Amino acid sequence: MAKLIRRFEVDTQGATLIGGGRGTAGQGLLVTTGRQILFQSLADGATRVVGDGYDLPAGIVASGDGQTLFVADLDLPGRQFVLYQAAMDKADRAHAKVILRAPGQPMQLALSGTTLYYADRRGGSVVAVDIAGRKRTPVATGLSAPVGVLSDGKRLLISENGAGRIVSVSPGDNSTTVERMGLVAPQYLTAGPLVPRAGTAGWYGTTGVGPDLYAGAQEAVRAMVAHLAEEYGLSREDAYVLCSLAVDLRISEIVDAGQYVVSALLPLSLFG
Repeated sequence: MAKLIRRFEVDTQGATLIGGGRGTAGQGLLVTTGRQILFQSLADGATRVVGDGYDLPAGIVASGDGQTLFVADLDLPGRQFVLYQAAMDKADRAHAKVILRAPGQPMQLALSGTTLYYADRRGGSVVAVDIAGRKRTPVATGLSAPVGVLSDGKRLLISENGAGRIVSVSPGDNSTTVERMGLVAPQYLTAGPLVPRAGTAGWYGTTGVGPDLYAGAQEAVRAMVAHLAEEYGLSREDAYVLCSLAVDLRISEIVDAGQYVVSALLPLSLFG
């Protein structure tokens, strides 16, 4: 479960945490949305545009010093993307440098030294890019809709949306190790009420993700029933009744040309 610390009133396509550095105004989030790259300070929530003019910017990552960013700009009809490198204080596409043009749909980027990694959801792989040589090398293949990749310097952690799991792989070794299973859809906690009539407490949300709204709603409610049973000791029958009375279903997001995120939202003011 994650706790919401800042709210974005935009449809985010990609995001990465960035530390303090020149041009960053402290620790914050870099977010791709629409045709822009935004920076939001975690200190005061202030948001500003740092890059513009992209087609559909998605995956994004910043260097450790916060001065350079890399962004994958998608061409969905053409089933390809362009990988750009830009200075943080001059991140418009007009000033960015093309690192790579390739087929695929990168959903998240990771950086380790001079090597950039991207999770290609459409190609079912994670690919390494030598930034200096601009050479691509697959490091993990045969994955089920990989959407996330994270490097800890020694290995890569990869989230597979299709399989609902996290796997790890060491660069140079294509074998994968399953780290966690059963990650069907994310859950979250809001910092406050979503509507005034529901008191002052936050809401707990479970989600269903997929191309079918009805199936997504079913998944979200099943996850909420399981949460109520585990967290509050309710029988599954009582939890289902409570869902029918108090839980709201909402479409939270529509992404990737027909992938819906449906949320089941429970007002925590019910529990005092």
